[in-house]
Amino acid sequence: GLLQVHAAAVDGVHTPSMIASLRGKEVLNIDEVKASVNFADSNVDPYPPLWYDTTIDYDNDCYVVYPNATDRLTYELRNLNKQTVKEYEGRAFLTHTGACGVCSTLDDLAVYIETPDLTTPVRKCALQLFEPLIMGCLKNLGFTHECSRIWFWNAKNTRKLHVQGGCFGTCFARILADNNSPSGSYNPCQPLDEIRKKNKPMVSRLLERDGSIDQVNKDKLQVKADGSEALGAVCLDNGKVDGQMKASDKEYEEPETEGHCGNTINGKPACDETQWRNGPLRLNACLQCDECRSGPIFQKVAGRTRRASGIVSAIGRIGVQQMVHDYV
Repeated sequence: GLLQVHAAAVDGVHTPSMIASLRGKEVLNIDEVKASVNFADSNVDPYPPLWYDTTIDYDNDCYVVYPNATDRLTYELRNLNKQTVKEYEGRAFLTHTGACGVCSTLDDLAVYIETPDLTTPVRKCALQLFEPLIMGCLKNLGFTHECSRIWFWNAKNTRKLHVQGGCFGTCFARILADNNSPSGSYNPCQPLDEIRKKNKPMVSRLLERDGSIDQVNKDKLQVKADGSEALGAVCLDNGKVDGQMKASDKEYEEPETEGHCGNTINGKPACDETQWRNGPLRLNACLQCDECRSGPIFQKVAGRTRRASGIVSAIGRIGVQQMVHDYV
């Protein structure tokens, strides 16, 4: 039947009771999920030395699969596509696009829906000095243990010195910078020239990652520079800028600045071009650095992002395919 949205819906869609019903179910195959994203031991730092390619499965999407049509107290997280989902008729529900990770659980989904701005509370957690304090702080936000671990390693990686593969200097210098900085000559997200030339002209990876490229006319699709959901330890969140990007008919221009990012995802630049090109969506250098150096591993291991989960904030995010998570 029609979903009756209560006036008190947190994000315009999900009511507090809907969010509460996501919590407390048991995920039966979390060890399998951890192994699938090379995070079998969450006490081991998943970040290799720079530079590296991260393989992320965008061919499958993440589904919650219940044991049968009536039992919804336990579930498994399964990577399925339009064909393989058919064998789970009535038991499988899309929870986000892209493969599952350790933040794909329903408990973690509740946090993403309930907290429209995770940057500020996560940053406060990351500024704690000791691992037990950071972990306690992240768990207090409602994250599961395994999801807290990848947020922890992300923050720890961004806090490293530049020579160690982190962003400390860049972020410390920009502790009060706005998220979006329309112009600048230092672009830690800009791919190294040899990577960029091999991949040009680039189609926005955000479009590709959304899994919605076949449903939407690329020219019309507006994208929003979320960056990765995991923003650096000391980056401020002062609101984001909406903007439009035409992926196909814009002529490619050689950048005047030097590229700095050698990380790739599936062989393509780790950062979306709109994140470093001058314009309304350009991220400040701290967020760019975090996106390049901590983003790829975080995206792979976490699995779930707000964008991939179709969560629209109360303000409304352009370019997100809205999903209603009412399969509990």
